Amino acid sequence: MTGAAARSARVGAAAAAEMEGKGGAVSVGLGFLGMGLDRVRLLPLPLPLPRPLPEKLSSKALRGHVYSNYLGSRWWRPLLLLWLLAFTLLAHSLFYNGSSEAVHKRRDSLASMCDERARMLQDQFNVSMNHLQALAILVSTFHHAQNPSAINQATFARYAERTAFERPLTSGVAYAVRVTHAERDHFERQQGWSIKKMYSSNKKYGPSGDAAAAEIREPAEEYAPVIFAQDAYKNVISFDMLSGVVR
Repeated sequence: MTGAAARSARVGAAAAAEMEGKGGAVSVGLGFLGMGLDRVRLLPLPLPLPRPLPEKLSSKALRGHVYSNYLGSRWWRPLLLLWLLAFTLLAHSLFYNGSSEAVHKRRDSLASMCDERARMLQDQFNVSMNHLQALAILVSTFHHAQNPSAINQATFARYAERTAFERPLTSGVAYAVRVTHAERDHFERQQGWSIKKMYSSNKKYGPSGDAAAAEIREPAEEYAPVIFAQDAYKNVISFDMLSGVVR
Protein backbone atom coordinates (compact mmCIF):
# COMPACT_ATOMS: atom_id res chain seq x y z
CA MET A 1 0.00 0.00 0.00
CA THR A 2 2.79 2.39 0.93
CA GLY A 3 4.67 1.70 -2.27
CA ALA A 4 1.61 2.32 -4.43
CA ALA A 5 0.98 5.70 -2.74
CA ALA A 6 4.57 6.71 -3.24
CA ARG A 7 4.41 5.82 -6.92
CA SER A 8 1.20 7.87 -7.34
CA ALA A 9 2.83 10.88 -5.68
CA ARG A 10 5.83 10.62 -7.99
CA VAL A 11 3.54 10.47 -11.07
CA GLY A 12 1.65 13.59 -9.97
CA ALA A 13 4.87 15.51 -9.30
CA ALA A 14 6.20 14.50 -12.70
CA ALA A 15 3.03 15.71 -14.44
CA ALA A 16 3.21 19.07 -12.68
CA ALA A 17 6.84 19.50 -13.62
CA GLU A 18 6.04 18.66 -17.24
CA MET A 19 3.32 21.37 -17.39
CA GLU A 20 5.67 23.95 -15.89
CA GLY A 21 8.29 23.05 -18.52
CA LYS A 22 5.80 23.75 -21.30
CA GLY A 23 5.22 27.28 -20.02
CA GLY A 24 1.75 26.87 -18.55
CA ALA A 25 0.90 28.40 -15.23
CA VAL A 26 -0.03 25.89 -12.61
CA SER A 27 -2.36 26.68 -9.76
CA VAL A 28 -2.14 24.68 -6.64
CA GLY A 29 -5.26 22.75 -5.71
CA LEU A 30 -6.08 20.31 -3.07
CA GLY A 31 -6.96 16.78 -3.95
CA PHE A 32 -7.55 13.70 -1.96
CA LEU A 33 -5.77 10.58 -2.97
CA GLY A 34 -5.37 7.50 -0.88
CA MET A 35 -6.06 3.91 -0.52
CA GLY A 36 -7.94 4.15 2.72
CA LEU A 37 -9.44 6.52 5.24
CA ASP A 38 -6.53 6.05 7.63
CA ARG A 39 -3.98 7.36 5.15
CA VAL A 40 -4.73 10.59 3.25
CA ARG A 41 -2.29 12.40 1.02
CA LEU A 42 -2.58 15.99 -0.26
CA LEU A 43 -1.39 16.23 -3.82
CA PRO A 44 -1.18 19.35 -6.13
CA LEU A 45 -3.69 19.24 -8.99
CA PRO A 46 -3.56 21.54 -12.08
CA LEU A 47 -6.46 24.05 -12.55
CA PRO A 48 -7.74 25.14 -16.01
CA LEU A 49 -6.56 28.62 -17.18
CA PRO A 50 -8.03 30.88 -19.90
CA ARG A 51 -6.61 30.38 -23.29
CA PRO A 52 -4.01 33.00 -24.25
CA LEU A 53 -4.84 35.42 -27.09
CA PRO A 54 -3.07 34.45 -30.30
CA GLU A 55 -0.59 36.91 -31.72
CA LYS A 56 -2.39 37.26 -35.09
CA LEU A 57 -6.17 37.52 -35.29
CA SER A 58 -8.45 38.35 -38.13
CA SER A 59 -10.86 41.25 -37.75
CA LYS A 60 -13.79 38.89 -37.33
CA ALA A 61 -11.98 36.87 -34.68
CA LEU A 62 -10.90 40.06 -32.90
CA ARG A 63 -14.50 41.33 -32.81
CA GLY A 64 -15.63 38.02 -31.46
CA HIS A 65 -12.92 38.07 -28.80
CA VAL A 66 -13.78 41.63 -27.72
CA TYR A 67 -17.49 40.88 -27.63
CA SER A 68 -17.07 37.66 -25.66
CA ASN A 69 -14.68 39.19 -23.10
CA TYR A 70 -15.97 42.79 -22.78
CA LEU A 71 -19.28 43.36 -24.52
CA GLY A 72 -20.86 40.05 -23.86
CA SER A 73 -21.62 40.96 -20.27
CA ARG A 74 -24.57 43.22 -19.40
CA TRP A 75 -22.89 45.55 -16.93
CA TRP A 76 -21.46 47.91 -19.57
CA ARG A 77 -24.83 49.06 -20.97
CA PRO A 78 -26.12 50.78 -17.80
CA LEU A 79 -22.67 52.27 -17.32
CA LEU A 80 -22.69 53.66 -20.86
CA LEU A 81 -26.15 55.14 -20.38
CA LEU A 82 -25.06 56.68 -17.09
CA TRP A 83 -21.98 58.18 -18.75
CA LEU A 84 -24.05 59.62 -21.61
CA LEU A 85 -26.54 61.11 -19.17
CA ALA A 86 -23.77 62.69 -17.09
CA PHE A 87 -22.08 64.10 -20.21
CA THR A 88 -25.40 65.53 -21.46
CA LEU A 89 -26.14 67.19 -18.13
CA LEU A 90 -22.63 68.65 -17.97
CA ALA A 91 -22.83 70.01 -21.53
CA HIS A 92 -26.28 71.48 -20.87
CA SER A 93 -25.07 73.12 -17.67
CA LEU A 94 -22.03 74.64 -19.40
CA PHE A 95 -24.16 75.91 -22.30
CA TYR A 96 -26.79 77.39 -19.97
CA ASN A 97 -24.19 79.16 -17.84
CA GLY A 98 -22.40 80.56 -20.88
CA SER A 99 -25.62 81.67 -22.54
CA SER A 100 -26.89 83.32 -19.35
CA GLU A 101 -23.63 85.20 -18.91
CA ALA A 102 -23.68 86.37 -22.54
CA VAL A 103 -27.29 87.55 -22.26
CA HIS A 104 -26.50 89.37 -19.03
CA LYS A 105 -23.55 91.14 -20.65
CA ARG A 106 -25.65 92.15 -23.66
CA ARG A 107 -28.37 93.50 -21.38
CA ASP A 108 -25.85 95.52 -19.41
CA SER A 109 -24.33 96.86 -22.62
CA LEU A 110 -27.76 97.78 -24.03
CA ALA A 111 -28.77 99.47 -20.77
CA SER A 112 -25.52 101.43 -20.75
CA MET A 113 -26.04 102.52 -24.37
CA CYS A 114 -29.63 103.58 -23.63
CA ASP A 115 -28.55 105.58 -20.59
CA GLU A 116 -25.81 107.27 -22.57
CA ARG A 117 -28.23 108.09 -25.40
CA ALA A 118 -30.80 109.44 -22.93
CA ARG A 119 -28.18 111.68 -21.29
CA MET A 120 -27.08 112.96 -24.70
CA LEU A 121 -30.66 113.72 -25.75
CA GLN A 122 -31.30 115.43 -22.43
CA ASP A 123 -28.21 117.59 -22.89
CA GLN A 124 -29.24 118.47 -26.44
CA PHE A 125 -32.75 119.30 -25.27
CA ASN A 126 -31.43 121.56 -22.52
CA VAL A 127 -29.14 123.34 -24.98
CA SER A 128 -32.00 123.80 -27.47
CA MET A 129 -34.35 125.14 -24.81
CA ASN A 130 -31.72 127.54 -23.52
CA HIS A 131 -31.13 128.86 -27.01
CA LEU A 132 -34.85 129.24 -27.68
CA GLN A 133 -35.23 131.20 -24.48
CA ALA A 134 -32.31 133.39 -25.49
CA LEU A 135 -33.93 133.91 -28.90
CA ALA A 136 -37.22 134.89 -27.25
CA ILE A 137 -35.39 137.36 -25.00
CA LEU A 138 -33.62 138.79 -28.04
CA VAL A 139 -36.90 139.34 -29.89
CA SER A 140 -38.54 140.80 -26.79
CA THR A 141 -35.65 143.21 -26.28
CA PHE A 142 -35.18 144.46 -29.86
CA HIS A 143 -38.75 144.16 -31.11
CA HIS A 144 -41.23 144.77 -28.31
CA ALA A 145 -39.08 147.20 -26.33
CA GLN A 146 -38.08 149.26 -29.38
CA ASN A 147 -40.30 151.66 -31.28
CA PRO A 148 -39.87 151.24 -34.13
CA SER A 149 -38.72 147.61 -33.97
CA ALA A 150 -35.05 146.86 -34.53
CA ILE A 151 -35.81 143.35 -35.91
CA ASN A 152 -37.64 142.46 -39.09
CA GLN A 153 -38.35 139.16 -40.85
CA ALA A 154 -35.08 139.15 -42.82
CA THR A 155 -32.96 139.79 -39.72
CA PHE A 156 -34.73 137.06 -37.72
CA ALA A 157 -34.42 134.52 -40.56
CA ARG A 158 -30.70 135.24 -41.04
CA TYR A 159 -30.00 134.97 -37.31
CA ALA A 160 -32.00 131.71 -37.01
CA GLU A 161 -30.12 130.15 -39.92
CA ARG A 162 -26.70 131.06 -38.53
CA THR A 163 -27.50 129.71 -35.06
CA ALA A 164 -29.22 126.49 -36.19
CA PHE A 165 -26.33 124.38 -34.80
CA GLU A 166 -27.29 125.57 -31.32
CA ARG A 167 -30.64 123.81 -31.66
CA PRO A 168 -29.85 120.17 -32.58
CA LEU A 169 -33.38 118.94 -31.81
CA THR A 170 -35.27 121.53 -33.89
CA SER A 171 -35.58 121.74 -37.65
CA GLY A 172 -36.71 125.35 -37.62
CA VAL A 173 -38.00 128.15 -35.40
CA ALA A 174 -40.80 130.68 -35.56
CA TYR A 175 -41.89 133.38 -33.17
CA ALA A 176 -45.54 134.01 -32.24
CA VAL A 177 -46.77 136.92 -30.16
CA ARG A 178 -49.75 136.99 -27.81
CA VAL A 179 -52.51 139.36 -28.93
CA THR A 180 -55.80 140.00 -27.13
CA HIS A 181 -59.10 140.65 -28.88
CA ALA A 182 -58.92 144.34 -27.96
CA GLU A 183 -55.47 144.66 -29.55
CA ARG A 184 -56.32 142.75 -32.73
CA ASP A 185 -57.28 145.73 -34.95
CA HIS A 186 -54.19 147.73 -34.00
CA PHE A 187 -51.97 144.67 -34.42
CA GLU A 188 -53.32 143.81 -37.88
CA ARG A 189 -52.91 147.42 -39.09
CA GLN A 190 -49.34 147.45 -37.75
CA GLN A 191 -48.41 144.13 -39.42
CA GLY A 192 -50.28 144.76 -42.65
CA TRP A 193 -52.09 141.40 -42.70
CA SER A 194 -55.00 139.71 -40.94
CA ILE A 195 -54.72 136.86 -38.48
CA LYS A 196 -55.47 133.56 -40.28
CA LYS A 197 -56.78 130.19 -39.17
CA MET A 198 -54.52 127.17 -39.33
CA TYR A 199 -57.41 124.87 -40.26
CA SER A 200 -60.40 125.69 -42.43
CA SER A 201 -63.81 124.06 -42.53
CA ASN A 202 -63.25 123.17 -46.22
CA LYS A 203 -59.55 122.57 -46.39
CA LYS A 204 -56.87 121.95 -43.80
CA TYR A 205 -54.01 124.45 -43.88
CA GLY A 206 -51.12 123.15 -41.86
CA PRO A 207 -47.71 124.77 -41.43
CA SER A 208 -46.98 123.95 -45.08
CA GLY A 209 -50.22 125.62 -46.33
CA ASP A 210 -50.58 128.96 -48.04
CA ALA A 211 -51.47 131.73 -45.61
CA ALA A 212 -52.76 133.94 -48.45
CA ALA A 213 -55.55 131.45 -49.18
CA ALA A 214 -56.34 130.67 -45.55
CA GLU A 215 -59.48 131.80 -43.83
CA ILE A 216 -59.44 134.79 -41.48
CA ARG A 217 -59.54 133.90 -37.83
CA GLU A 218 -62.94 134.39 -36.24
CA PRO A 219 -63.14 136.54 -33.10
CA ALA A 220 -61.67 135.00 -29.96
CA GLU A 221 -60.46 136.13 -26.56
CA GLU A 222 -56.79 135.95 -27.53
CA TYR A 223 -54.59 134.98 -30.45
CA ALA A 224 -51.02 133.85 -31.04
CA PRO A 225 -50.09 134.83 -34.60
CA VAL A 226 -46.64 134.06 -36.02
CA ILE A 227 -44.71 137.25 -36.84
CA PHE A 228 -41.17 135.89 -37.51
CA ALA A 229 -39.97 132.57 -38.96
CA GLN A 230 -37.04 131.02 -40.74
CA ASP A 231 -37.05 131.25 -44.52
CA ALA A 232 -37.97 127.54 -44.79
CA TYR A 233 -41.09 128.15 -42.70
CA LYS A 234 -42.02 131.73 -43.53
CA ASN A 235 -45.34 130.52 -45.02
CA VAL A 236 -46.66 130.10 -41.45
CA ILE A 237 -46.49 133.85 -40.81
CA SER A 238 -49.93 135.25 -39.81
CA PHE A 239 -51.22 131.80 -38.73
CA ASP A 240 -52.80 131.75 -35.29
CA MET A 241 -51.19 128.97 -33.27
CA LEU A 242 -54.28 128.84 -31.03
CA SER A 243 -56.61 128.03 -33.92
CA GLY A 244 -55.74 124.37 -34.12
CA VAL A 245 -58.41 121.67 -34.10
CA VAL A 246 -59.53 120.85 -30.57
CA ARG A 247 -60.03 117.09 -30.14
